[in-house]
Amino acid sequence: MDIGPCIKYVHAVTIYIVSLLKAYSLSVHFKEIRMNRDIIEGNWKQVVGKVKEQWGKLTDDDLDVIEGKRDILAGKIQERYGITLDEAEKRIKDWERGH
Repeated sequence: MDIGPCIKYVHAVTIYIVSLLKAYSLSVHFKEIRMNRDIIEGNWKQVVGKVKEQWGKLTDDDLDVIEGKRDILAGKIQERYGITLDEAEKRIKDWERGH
C-alpha cells in the first residue's frame, strides 16, 4: 500500500489549518488595536488628564490638537521627548496596557 498520497493530504490539511490559525491571530490582534484606538478617541475628555500626568511635556495646545487621535499623540510625544516615532508608539501601547 502506497501511503505517499495520504502523507501529502495530511501535509496539505496541516498547512491549511496553520494558515487559518495565523489569520485568526491577526484578526484578534487588529481588533485589539482598533479597540485601544477607539478607547482613546472615544473617551478623550476623560483620558486627557491621565495623558497629561504621563506625558507632562505635552502642552494644552498639543492636547487640543491631538483630540484623541492616537497617531497625532504619538507624533507629539516624539516631538516633545525627542524620541523616535516607533518608541513613542511603544510607550503609548505600554501605557494603554497599564490603564
